[in-house]
Amino acid sequence: MRKLITLALLGLFVLSFGACGSDSDSGSSDGDFYTVTFKRQDETVWTTVTVPAGKSIGNENFPSEPPDKVVPPRRFAMWHTDINGVNGDSLWPITPVTGNLTVYVIWWDEENKISPGC
Repeated sequence: MRKLITLALLGLFVLSFGACGSDSDSGSSDGDFYTVTFKRQDETVWTTVTVPAGKSIGNENFPSEPPDKVVPPRRFAMWHTDINGVNGDSLWPITPVTGNLTVYVIWWDEENKISPGC
């Protein structure tokens, strides 16, 4: 009886690993990837990230703050598809990426006004 239970548990364990490689967990089924380019307003590239189609960048790969040191009163606010942060969309670690994308750094000044990057 003990052998039967052990074999049954082992079978369930092996079956659970088979599901890990499914298309739903590994990005798009057709293998498409997109590039997200993070820039300053002067078009200087900070970094690029490659993302499976339809997936988000995630916290571990998302450049949450630009590497440049910022002089107060400005603080990092967000990454945005519009160079001025007015039109378009902001990009967050959970945003699904559906095509190649360029985003720009947007700063927040101490007077609570959005300010284009430096």
